[in-house]
Parts: sequence; structure tokens; C-alpha cells
Amino acid sequence: MRVVLIIHFGIALCFSVFSQPKEANYDESKVPDYSLPDLLVTSSGESVKTISDWEGVRRAEILQLFRDEIFGNTPEVTGIEVKSEVIEEGSAYGGAAIRKQIRMEITKGAHRLPVNVLLYLPSSIKNPPIFFGYNYYGNQSITLDENVVLSDAWVANNKDFNINENRVTEASRGKRGYRWAIEMMLENGFGLATVYYGELDPDRDNFRDGLHPFFCEKGQTKPKSNEWGSIGAWAWGASRVIDYL
Repeated sequence: MRVVLIIHFGIALCFSVFSQPKEANYDESKVPDYSLPDLLVTSSGESVKTISDWEGVRRAEILQLFRDEIFGNTPEVTGIEVKSEVIEEGSAYGGAAIRKQIRMEITKGAHRLPVNVLLYLPSSIKNPPIFFGYNYYGNQSITLDENVVLSDAWVANNKDFNINENRVTEASRGKRGYRWAIEMMLENGFGLATVYYGELDPDRDNFRDGLHPFFCEKGQTKPKSNEWGSIGAWAWGASRVIDYL
């Protein structure tokens, strides 16, 4: 099964928050002088001339720069398990789609995190390519399909969706459907998988919920200054969905 990964972060993102200035600067004249590193020169000053130079040296250096300066490093831990179970399956979109709802459960010791994957597959094609993307208000927000379960995770309040106590209601069903061309995907032989991003890490300044506690050392309540924030957690979660697919 081929997966096309579409992750759109059109929101305020939380990453490497502890190394960032408190106030953002939007004035170009206040940006200090800087120089970007040459893409094809290694940190030791050697020119990248061959494929092995790139794959063996420079690519790894650039990836580490992104870890150190932008996204943070993913903590190395053991003991995390991910189990998946199809909790519902049925026909959707007038028979054009097979709907599957998968409950992924991430566990480590006493920590347990349920994650709900909504999957639509064109009923006429076996093993179709799939678009995967996060949604922002629960799986039910992307479709009027009344069989899609409501997320029970923390959600940002939104009066237009009748979300007042950080919990979704039926009023949010289909509110973001205009952003997801589900019927067009199905008609053209594509499937769709989606997850509410807040089930992996709620988009708020609190690292004691969601995925982060699975990666914390004893007594640790937030990422270290060189560790990942929310973007890293969402990327890790997306990788687990792709593992399943």
C-alpha cells in the first residue's frame, strides 16, 4: 500500500519552545546578519563530490542541524508498544467506500494513549494509494458520515463548532468537510487516512499529556532544551500510522 503523506500545519506550532525567544520578530530590519551553510560543503570544509560523500556524510550533518536547531532531538527510549485493532467497518459514500476505524493503543508501563485512525478505501480497488493527513477537530469534523466516532480527546474551544468545554459534540460533525475532497479521492482510486492530531499531542503548552510522557525520564515534566516539541511528536505518531498502513 502506497501512502502519500500530507501534513499541513496551518496553526501556531510548538517546537523547541524552550530555546526560542519569548517574543517573535516580524520586522525584517531587526533580523541580525547571518549566513547559511553551503549545502555541498561538509562541516569540516570538504566539498561533496560523490554520492557517497552526500549519503555518508553531508546528509547526516544536515539532518542533525535540523534536530539541533529546529525540531529538536527525539529522545531514545525503549519499551513503547503499539497495538492496533479495527473497531468498526462498514460501507460509506453510497457504497463507493469501505470505512474502517482503527484504534491504535500506544503503551509503556503505566502510560496508555489511544489513537483513532479513520480510513476510507475505494470499494472497487484493492490496495489503493492512500493520502494521510492530520485533522484539527476530530475525525468526525471531516465528514458527515454519522458512523465516525467522536473524539474524546482535548480539543481547542470553537464556538462555531459548539466546542465550549474542550470536548467535541455532534455539532462539529462535517464542519471541516470542505477541506477534504473525499469523494474526489475515491472516484480517482485513492484512499484516505486521517487522525486527530490532538490525540497524539494536544496543541497547548502542557507536556504532561499526549505522547511526551512516554519519552520522559523519571521526574521529567517537559522536553529538555535540545529535545523535540509537538512537531516531533506529531511526526512520530504519523510514522506509526504509516507502519500500520
